[in-house]
Amino acid sequence: MHRRAFLTAGLVCAPLALAGCSPQAPMPGATASATPSRSPYVAQVPAPGLYTNLVDEGSRAQLRHILDACGIPPERSDLLDSHIQRYHDSVDTSQLASGFHSLASDPPAYDAYALQARWDATNPDFPGWNCRLTTVGLAGHLVTVTGSVEPDAPDLLDLDRLTLEVDPTALPDQGDRARFDALYTCVRSVADTQVGPHIERMTTVWKERGLSFVEDPRVRLLSVVLHSRVETDLLLIGHAGVLLVGQGGELHLIEKLAFPEPYQLTTFSSREEINEVLMTRYDVDTTGEVAPPFIMDNGALMEGYRRLT
Repeated sequence: MHRRAFLTAGLVCAPLALAGCSPQAPMPGATASATPSRSPYVAQVPAPGLYTNLVDEGSRAQLRHILDACGIPPERSDLLDSHIQRYHDSVDTSQLASGFHSLASDPPAYDAYALQARWDATNPDFPGWNCRLTTVGLAGHLVTVTGSVEPDAPDLLDLDRLTLEVDPTALPDQGDRARFDALYTCVRSVADTQVGPHIERMTTVWKERGLSFVEDPRVRLLSVVLHSRVETDLLLIGHAGVLLVGQGGELHLIEKLAFPEPYQLTTFSSREEINEVLMTRYDVDTTGEVAPPFIMDNGALMEGYRRLT
């Protein structure tokens, strides 16, 4: 597998930057580090919150505390931690955020090409893990599947499946593969530029696949659904993450931004803030020929969802 192929497919899962606006404030038990190196890709869009790339022991410990408090099984937390460590061992972490940083004054900016080159140097035949694999690997126990994917459903998950060939433990439970397939295999949709018919179509097909979610208020699976009309009308989950709800109502979003890009933990105070970040990142169509992205919180439209423009 060539580097360019890894990178091109990996960027389907996330663009090159995420920006925000919130006063700098340390998270409990964490300290801010020196500003990491930056690439030119910095989106100038305000979004409140603090983020970290989990490079330092303090932020990793904070993540583990959050995972434990939210009831994530230890073996799934251990798997995530091992993936984070391998990623950091394989790339130049100087451009990543150690400690917690403000999205406003120190927004993340990642040179995906440089990160990909360093990853490939030590992992030439392994693309690594992306947002979808990370989400099911961490929270697959909250997904239930009683049916199967329709045989003619389009499959755009080639790199995800290559990862599973090289590292089948990326999905730790024997039922995770069926969960992954039911959740992320594309859905045939309709020729409409409004989100309503696509939301209805997505929920209908998930029901036909026997896909449902365990409604744990502490752990939510977020899915950014994109409408594609390249050959036919399809819905694909272009990005995914796990939302962890703290005892005080604080919202922690853990993501693997893309195959070449890092793990990121971001703290928000509302779903409206999460919507602003994700819609800024993914609502980038300028043709008007496709519906805007929409965000699913488990099996329903996320509270606070709206288009920004």
